[in-house]
Amino acid sequence: MGLQSRACGFLHAPAFALLGYALLSFGFFGIHLLPHPGRAMLGSGRDPEIFVWSFAWWQHALATGQNPFVSHAVYAPDGINLAWATSVPGLAIPFAPLTWLLGPVASYNVAALLLPAFAAWTAFMLCRYLTGALWPSLVGGYLFGFSAYVVAQSLGHPHMASVFLLPLVALVVVRYVRGELTGRGLAWRLALVLGCQLWLSTELSFTLAFALLITLAAAFAFLPALRARLRSLLGPLAAAYGLALVLAAPLVAYALTGFRSESINEPARFSADLLNVVVPTHVLALTSSGLTGISRHFPANDAEQGAYLGLPTLVVVAWFAVRSRASAAPRFLVAVLVLSLLVSFGTALHVEGRHELWLPWSLAARLPVFDNVLPVRFAVYTSLAAAVIVALWTASKTGWARIVLPALAVAALVPAVWRPDFRSLPQRWPFFTQALYKVCIPRNENVVIFPYGFRGDAMLWQAESGFWFRMAEGYLTPKPPQPFIDDRLVQKLTYTYELAGPAQILGFARRKHVGRVLSTVIDQHPSGLVMHRFGPLQVLGGMMVAPACGYPPLRS
Repeated sequence: MGLQSRACGFLHAPAFALLGYALLSFGFFGIHLLPHPGRAMLGSGRDPEIFVWSFAWWQHALATGQNPFVSHAVYAPDGINLAWATSVPGLAIPFAPLTWLLGPVASYNVAALLLPAFAAWTAFMLCRYLTGALWPSLVGGYLFGFSAYVVAQSLGHPHMASVFLLPLVALVVVRYVRGELTGRGLAWRLALVLGCQLWLSTELSFTLAFALLITLAAAFAFLPALRARLRSLLGPLAAAYGLALVLAAPLVAYALTGFRSESINEPARFSADLLNVVVPTHVLALTSSGLTGISRHFPANDAEQGAYLGLPTLVVVAWFAVRSRASAAPRFLVAVLVLSLLVSFGTALHVEGRHELWLPWSLAARLPVFDNVLPVRFAVYTSLAAAVIVALWTASKTGWARIVLPALAVAALVPAVWRPDFRSLPQRWPFFTQALYKVCIPRNENVVIFPYGFRGDAMLWQAESGFWFRMAEGYLTPKPPQPFIDDRLVQKLTYTYELAGPAQILGFARRKHVGRVLSTVIDQHPSGLVMHRFGPLQVLGGMMVAPACGYPPLRS
């Protein structure tokens, strides 16, 4: 009876683990959204609005029979190819019913809260397979799903926090190498995972392919007994990628059609700092004013400073490396961790923000596609390697160290949930919340809204309006698509803080067939005096509108 009870508990462990991780994620991030359900968003800055808009767009496009890959609702009338924007169709499509039922903000929040839990759960499954033990697997799952990388990306980058499929890739490959799967079994399983990953994030799909290549090369070097099996892996792996491209064919086709050869984000600006491995940023609880004084010099921004592993994890990794240095498999795992860490340092070694040493990634960063990969994001693979190492080390130990060190490793990654970084509450005006736009803006009319682009919340207002109007602006990529990026006024409003004059706005309105100009009363740019130049002015629900409601549009 006791044996049967233990077996039953082991079988139910994955379900309880997933529930536990989901409750942790809600406790960390979700509870602070409750005072403003459907209004507050998980994350900080304007980036969460990109994904709220995307959730709304995919649901709207599919419901109305529009091409979801190209939108003319933003950057109108030119539109944008969404395959080259972070539109997360792999999340937006399955969550479309929830978006329709509760709205895009609530749907986005649920998805964002589940991502760390799913990542922790799949890492738990990988660690449980490797260790056969519950406690080490729970720790390993947490260290990946709530890693500094995932916590940082949870500030508003769900496309980069969608890492729950990465442990499954490792699990399937390990099972094949151990002879538990045939080539066909590997190919179809891996194809499903890789195909889904493409729909979630094309950047992660690319870095996964690169990481898989480096990992297999390291395995070939450190695991000579498995070389024959590793060679036999290449055929099924190629077949899996071929099938994955078929599963994501529409997305891939539009990505190739709209291929951008220039860098959207400069890789050199997004390298991990060497000190970030041991120094947490302010989004983690285990920090101090002294440590924050160091971390504020790290390159990039808060969402791209996720290389922290923590001293307890590093102690375990060092202990594991020294004690197991005679064994091939541990040396392979440590090598993978070191390699991924080196890649995350990017084009140059930075120490407290200072450029100290040239690194080989500078050469790769010049290549097409690589020039749109942010090196610091390779920290996700460092986190996965570290999580597996800690799980294996914990499973091999007895006594106090088996409990204390893993618990400290977990504690080192607890997010600073009291900080405002994990919640944003954008401006909402009665003009939009009370649907006053319906009596003022004809359906599908092209408008321009100030504050312009990423400086305002127009993307959110359009998403929550159900795409009642189009906009000659947007914020889906750091660089607006062409021909918008070539427009004089767009460059001015995007890259400078200069005010636009009435003649400039009118010229832009003519070029982009804008019917009406809207500006928030509180921001006063353009001011009421300037707005009068566009026609009769009306103030309604916190917005200035010109030409006023009921008047002919500008282009008439």
